[in-house]
Amino acid sequence: MADANMEWAELPRKCLATILSHLPCILDHIMFSGVCKRWRTVAGRNLPLMQPWLLMPSTSATSFFCVACGHTHQGPRMPDCARGARLCGSFLGGWLAAADIPGTSGPPLPWNRAPAMLNLCTGERVDLPRSLLGNNPGVTNINFFHVITFSAYYAAATVSGKPNIVFWRGDMSSWTPPMLKWDAPMKKWKKLLPKDPIEDVKYFVISPLGNGFHVLTNREDLLVYTPNTNDKRRELTMSSVERYRVRKNPSPTMPEPGEVLARFLVVSRGKMLMVVKFVSSENATVAFDVFRLDRQQPPSWSLKKVPLDTLTDRSIFLKRGCSVSLDDSPRYLLPG
Repeated sequence: MADANMEWAELPRKCLATILSHLPCILDHIMFSGVCKRWRTVAGRNLPLMQPWLLMPSTSATSFFCVACGHTHQGPRMPDCARGARLCGSFLGGWLAAADIPGTSGPPLPWNRAPAMLNLCTGERVDLPRSLLGNNPGVTNINFFHVITFSAYYAAATVSGKPNIVFWRGDMSSWTPPMLKWDAPMKKWKKLLPKDPIEDVKYFVISPLGNGFHVLTNREDLLVYTPNTNDKRRELTMSSVERYRVRKNPSPTMPEPGEVLARFLVVSRGKMLMVVKFVSSENATVAFDVFRLDRQQPPSWSLKKVPLDTLTDRSIFLKRGCSVSLDDSPRYLLPG
């Protein structure tokens, strides 16, 4: 028996890497890593492709559907304070945004609840502020967080009221509206806000419109907010705010029957896509339209409809603030 175990432990690295390529589920990858030190080393050098988890939190236990293997698994363990919480964003590395959970100190009362980032892999927690700092009327509380999305250094959130989008950096104790100059008067930063309801917001490192937080409105206009990297400590301003009208006549309905319920932003193979979800009068999903952002005569941009049969070699997962596109797997269009 010892000799047989030794033979498995000494399998060539190339062979082990080939085995790993057939284990796309992260749980299988973890079990592979636990066989021995040598297998763990090989697994660390052949990480599985990032696959979305369809998380199903509850007040008792958490489970998730793994797209890679097609099965539902128990776990990961959700922190007790976040069981049943409303999740409003996700980020690479196992990070989730919870909209409203009890603080780490003080009694679990309504006024002691705030958003936080939770890491399902490491158990880490980063508390986010609930307060908003503006020049006028000063510091106020944010009542409702719709979506929280992250870049490597910044966060953006769509919220209720005015402003409808706010920004944060790790050394700040409050969110702030988009401002080109710190402590700008209210009438100045109000001009930088989306004039229409926000459909989606996502940070793109590389897009046709440049890097920054991309905000999509229900009129299918795009605003790009680029945080200033040279700000002083505890200050956050925008180095630029650009507006683009990319679709002149967006249709709120489609034939027999169909009404737009939501719009999503996602980058696929270097192209920016807008996915429009249509629902019936019974609120059942009836169709999706996909549009690609194309450059016209500079500096004009437009959205061109993409035939769905050209997307059969990729998967698109839709959720406000964190939609993703994956290649070389069956196509999914999942409502957010």
